[in-house]
Amino acid sequence: VFPEEKIWGTWFELNIQLGIQRQEVKTLDDTIDYARMLEICKTIFQNPQPLLETLLFEMELALLTAFPDTKYLNISIRKKNPPLGGLVDSSMVGLEKKYD
Repeated sequence: VFPEEKIWGTWFELNIQLGIQRQEVKTLDDTIDYARMLEICKTIFQNPQPLLETLLFEMELALLTAFPDTKYLNISIRKKNPPLGGLVDSSMVGLEKKYD
């Protein structure tokens, strides 16, 4: 975290792909609750970390706990306009895994 970011704040873009394996989907209870997924991630972002990778691993654990049928997870966190001393639109970290 750069000192400027602590003063000005930072904008992030979060993308999540979560795949589940179900025999059939007939009701909303058989699907992923996107509102719950968003609340999980918002809660994690409320606890600032010096590294985005730490947030990724916390999200992975929380999402796997909340959605135990997860077979695939792809998370990317993009930091908008990082103060890197040049014109940089964004920097990004990502995690992509398949689960048995």
